[in-house]
Amino acid sequence: SCNQKCLKFDTTGTRIPFFDQYLRDNKLSYEEVLLIDDCVDQSGTYDACGFDIMHISGPHDVMQKVQKLAQ
Repeated sequence: SCNQKCLKFDTTGTRIPFFDQYLRDNKLSYEEVLLIDDCVDQSGTYDACGFDIMHISGPHDVMQKVQKLAQ
């Protein structure tokens, strides 16, 4: 966050500046990545951009959801 000078939920229209440089550097689009996080996007920007968020509530939840993704 400090290096980016913004937070992951600081959005501008249909852009998510926190991730933009990383995605450009790795030739990825919003639709090709998954954010695993304990926060929920209240703005709807991530959904509108096609950027999926897997909401987790703790370590056990992470393991269950990652195992489910692997199936």
